[in-house]
Amino acid sequence: MTCKSCGAEIADGAKFCENCGNKIEEAVNETVNETVNETVEEKEPERVEKLFQAVHQRAHTQRRRTHQLHRLQAQILIRDHRVIRSHHLYAVF
Repeated sequence: MTCKSCGAEIADGAKFCENCGNKIEEAVNETVNETVNETVEEKEPERVEKLFQAVHQRAHTQRRRTHQLHRLQAQILIRDHRVIRSHHLYAVF
């Protein structure tokens, strides 16, 4: 393993660099953070795409439900109109 600060070779298990005195745990933590950040950046487009698809699907479902509701309302209005008309016709005769 090499020191992130000075590039000197470090013995396995060492806690400090013998050359510059840099704490090795910090170097390891920096390496882990860099790896995690790279992984997150690689997967971010996939995550965004999945979120977009979920939002799009939800909007589509909402539009479909709204359309179904409007159709049902129209059917009710037509039935009500027929009932009123039939009652009116019976009342006239």
